[in-house]
Amino acid sequence: MEDTPSPGEPGEVNFRIEVPDDLQNGQFADFLSVWSGPHAFTLDFAVTGQTHEAEPGKLTVPVRVIARIKIPHTLAPSILQALASNVTKFETAVGPIHRPGEDNDPMYPPEDL
Repeated sequence: MEDTPSPGEPGEVNFRIEVPDDLQNGQFADFLSVWSGPHAFTLDFAVTGQTHEAEPGKLTVPVRVIARIKIPHTLAPSILQALASNVTKFETAVGPIHRPGEDNDPMYPPEDL
């Protein structure tokens, strides 16, 4: 016997994601700032610039926001679950993800350039 939804009960839902032409290439971000307001989380995706010493002993890293995304609090657990699932799949396929410099991996760019 097939499982058919009862009247008023939702059936299967499929989302068809359409990406506008001007967003096809995406944006690179190597920095993320997250903060919360009363109704949503704000995610600022950004790129970091060249570190410089503003004062003796104090480094400054310029950070330019390339996208600000606001998501309702209720969506956050689903986003975390989707990201964790994809990280697990990626690491299963290619191995653990390491931050630059961990496990004696060379930093980029290599120091000998």
